[in-house]
Amino acid sequence: MNTMHARLKYGLICLSLLVVEILIAKFGSGILRGYVGDVLVIPLIYFFLRALVWPRHSHWAVYGLPFLTYLLGWVAELLQALHLIDHLGIDANSPLGIALGGVPDWKDGLCYYLGLVLIGVFLAVETHWFRGHRGAIRREERRARRAHHAHRAGAAAGQEAAEAAAGSAAAVTAPKHASMLDVENAPEEDRRWFYPIAVCIQWTWGILQTMGGFAVFLWYFRCPHTFYKGVVRTVWTSGAGLSMGMFIFTPCEPAADDQSKHAQKERAYCERVAIHEYGHTFQSLLLGPFYLFVIGLPSIVWAGSKRLSRMRREKHIPYTRFYCERWASSWGEKVTKEEADWT
Repeated sequence: MNTMHARLKYGLICLSLLVVEILIAKFGSGILRGYVGDVLVIPLIYFFLRALVWPRHSHWAVYGLPFLTYLLGWVAELLQALHLIDHLGIDANSPLGIALGGVPDWKDGLCYYLGLVLIGVFLAVETHWFRGHRGAIRREERRARRAHHAHRAGAAAGQEAAEAAAGSAAAVTAPKHASMLDVENAPEEDRRWFYPIAVCIQWTWGILQTMGGFAVFLWYFRCPHTFYKGVVRTVWTSGAGLSMGMFIFTPCEPAADDQSKHAQKERAYCERVAIHEYGHTFQSLLLGPFYLFVIGLPSIVWAGSKRLSRMRREKHIPYTRFYCERWASSWGEKVTKEEADWT
């Protein structure tokens, strides 16, 4: 999808939501007027910004911008609590006065959250469509390659027929290949369908551990960071791993130019640790604010206690024998289909 098509799509969605908001304001009453309008205002702002400023798919537009619009709703509530329109002499019935609102209602926060979830659901559906579209493109490309190989291998038996098959496949594939380059900027792995919803949940239901992880992320800001399977991965200076909501931290890796067997073994270990820590992020999605008590504190004691460390060493007990660590490795493997750390 090129930029102009993206602007048009998001602009039409924004215009549709605006029409609905106007109809609710003019004819709605009760729950429809009091709450549904507040739910839709967050997606309205989001799609307006996508159409105007950030039409292309990027990490910011998909995973960051929804929270900016969500926070704008809370800023509006704060301004209402400070009676801004009274201090500025703004008429409460004017368009600006209606937009800012006059009376704070903290139940509106739930409406803003539902609006954020609606954005996440839309992005999840959009991402699922992208993956299906790209899959169809790649299937056509594979058909074209097979036809090409058949043409070369069967030249003696039926060269003309093979050429016709290859030409037919290439004709179907050529325009689609061009469109594939415009589907999105982010790598395919960075746009799995559930990522937007998971990010919404981590920054709301799991905000306690996510904010803690963000603080650690800032502390190790100079370390290498990547967007890893819907979360932020930091390769920090510690030899252990850590997972806090949207942020995972994996052990320091050998230098990129070190291709020794030991270095390759260490990199493979770090990847297994990353899968294990990624499993913890799903515990955060499930448990939300209870994650710190059910997973975080027991894990810290299990890892940091000298007595427990000595017991594991003397009795040859794997670190993942503990319930929350075994759970993390199991979930990490189930979601990624890759090997987690079980040591």
